[in-house]
Amino acid sequence: MVSRASKRFDPVGRPVKLVAVSKTFPPEVIEPLLAAGQRVFGENRVQEAKDKWPALRERYPDWELHLLGPLQTNNPRDAAVLLDLIETVDRDRLA
Repeated sequence: MVSRASKRFDPVGRPVKLVAVSKTFPPEVIEPLLAAGQRVFGENRVQEAKDKWPALRERYPDWELHLLGPLQTNNPRDAAVLLDLIETVDRDRLA
């Protein structure tokens, strides 16, 4: 599926990452995806990610977690520790 998307949207052939959106799904739904090899996930709330991902990281240390959507002003420190990539920063003071 990733190779088809790559050919369709980037015929030059640059690497493509499939981001599985895991927001609202509990760890027991996410873990089979990790076991199957999915390694990039997206969350839209830092607090939700903080509640479910640390235990998964212990069992599967080699994945990336992205924040999808805006970062809230009350979470930048937690986000910096937990997340590998923040997709959107909409205010200078958050950066």
